[in-house]
Order: sequence, then C-alpha cells, then structure tokens
Amino acid sequence: MPNIVPRSDSMENFRKHLPEYLMEAALLGIFLIVAGVFTIMFEYPLRYNALVENVERKF
Repeated sequence: MPNIVPRSDSMENFRKHLPEYLMEAALLGIFLIVAGVFTIMFEYPLRYNALVENVERKF
C-alpha cells in the first residue's frame, strides 16, 4: 500500500514553502519581461531600417 500523506500535512508543507514558490514565480516573470524588452530593443531597429529602405526604394 502506498504511503499517502494526509491532506493537512501537504497543505502545511505548501504554506511553509509558499514564499519560495512566490519568489521563483516573480523572478521567472521578471526574466521573461527583461528578455522580451531586450528582444524588442535589438530587433526593432533592424525591422525599422528595413521598412524605411523598402519605402525609399518605392519612391
């Protein structure tokens, strides 16, 4: 028979480790936002220049 942890113990462990879970989620969110900002910063000028060159070629 498997060793089943009573619900009260699992909730107690969850509450005990909740700050760690929240810190990990917050840091992951910050990382994703920073990665998106850097991607936009590095990719947007290239796309903007390509767009301007295409417009200049037409006129």
